Amino acid sequence: MEHTHRQKIRQLLMEGPHSLRDLSTTLRLSEKEILRALPHVEKSLRSLNQRIHHIPAECPSCGYEFTDRRRFTKPGKCPLCHHTAMKPPSFHIASARSGS
Repeated sequence: MEHTHRQKIRQLLMEGPHSLRDLSTTLRLSEKEILRALPHVEKSLRSLNQRIHHIPAECPSCGYEFTDRRRFTKPGKCPLCHHTAMKPPSFHIASARSGS
């Protein structure tokens, strides 16, 4: 049985943390396609009492973590040091009540 892109994304995120680039490379889809699918994957998880947990992007220059950011995309620059090469966020699926 062939799985949809969303099902494949969900399966990968259940196995452990992945960045957009990881998902894109593994599934041979563009990062834009992954970005379009992630909100749908997140919505489908609600009925299962699960959610996509964000591991925040980080500035390698000063160590700032984007803990309040909920978008799936990588930030453009650090608000503290204005460095532009960010460590991208990663995502995995967790129980909604576990918090991680």
